[in-house]
Amino acid sequence: MPDVMADYKGNNKAAMPPARQNEEGFVLVATLVILMLLVVLGISTTTNTNIELQIAGNDKVYKQNFYQAEGGSYNEAGRVGVSSSPYQVSDPGTSNQILSDLSNLASPLVLNDPTTWPSSNLNQLSYNSLVTYLYAGSPPKGYDASQFSGYNFRIDGANVTNGTIVIELGGNKVGVKSSM
Repeated sequence: MPDVMADYKGNNKAAMPPARQNEEGFVLVATLVILMLLVVLGISTTTNTNIELQIAGNDKVYKQNFYQAEGGSYNEAGRVGVSSSPYQVSDPGTSNQILSDLSNLASPLVLNDPTTWPSSNLNQLSYNSLVTYLYAGSPPKGYDASQFSGYNFRIDGANVTNGTIVIELGGNKVGVKSSM
């Protein structure tokens, strides 16, 4: 009887058990396949993380621009109707009056182009705004319509630093009725 162990140790393939003859190198191939899957998974996770960071960065910039434009709009809205405000209505009977100071504009005013609107600063943040007197209407309930009027305004604030974001507010100030 031949010595099977001696033949097996001598790498005699004929003497190897039949079930193991075609399994040589399987562990190496399986390890390489698993390693490649892990590499692909790592690359896709890194790519996904980079995309999410870019989205978060863009969202942050958009929100900063939005809040800057909104803050400018509310700042200008708070100045409407105040006696020391530059926004004084000279003739309440004339509707759609632009009340913003247009004397220092670098280029002609274009109503639908916020880059041509007057620029202001609020806590070192710049914004453009346009204040328009729309019309005189009836006062809110509780006011005598023969003595008071509701003056309607539109306040547009814009941030044109990183893209253009425009915020439009409507306002109503109650004041003594002006003789027209």
